[in-house]
Amino acid sequence: MPLEGPSDYQQVLRRVLRQARELAGVSQEDMARAMSLRQSDISKIERGVRNLDVVELRLWAQAVGVTLEAFASVLDEEWAQLESLRHQLATPRH
Repeated sequence: MPLEGPSDYQQVLRRVLRQARELAGVSQEDMARAMSLRQSDISKIERGVRNLDVVELRLWAQAVGVTLEAFASVLDEEWAQLESLRHQLATPRH
């Protein structure tokens, strides 16, 4: 069963962005400096008020010490796990 819509994908993206930043020990202020943004922009991205483009996604990945490809791979795995769980929950049990 696919995800419900873009908002589900966005929610997972925001969680992965925040977790990657926190696991790397990077503050919102440090992330903002690395990306030439304001701290409030980072907060807005993590809360889903502001989207980021692919260039900013690459900068985010670099700031936490991973490649864009590695970040995208983790994100894709997270989406696949959620889709699998939804499929299992939607499958009738006998």
